[in-house]
Amino acid sequence: AKGFIPAKGDMYAGSRERTIIQKLGLGGGCHSCGSRVPGGFMGLTKKWVADHQPPNKLVSMGEAQRFYPHCVPCSLKQSAVLRHQKQPLQLHYPTPAALLSSSALGIRPA
Repeated sequence: AKGFIPAKGDMYAGSRERTIIQKLGLGGGCHSCGSRVPGGFMGLTKKWVADHQPPNKLVSMGEAQRFYPHCVPCSLKQSAVLRHQKQPLQLHYPTPAALLSSSALGIRPA
């Protein structure tokens, strides 16, 4: 990932943050797979998703989070993994709290 912006806790990205994520995605691609297109028809009809890292479901209270650009396919995959917690989850940057939470949940950080 070439860039990120600070996230304000578990809140979704606002319009300002989404605008910045679009620019970061166009410049650096998806932080998970490296895709240079966000998804949709011919890869271009969707917008980049502002991805919380660590994910809201795994973050410890008070732990800082960041927004990274995420393509739609990776966002959907991460959502399914977190919802069902059956597949290994690829974390962008494992923090000590995320490692503990991940191992306790049986999710392996990449």
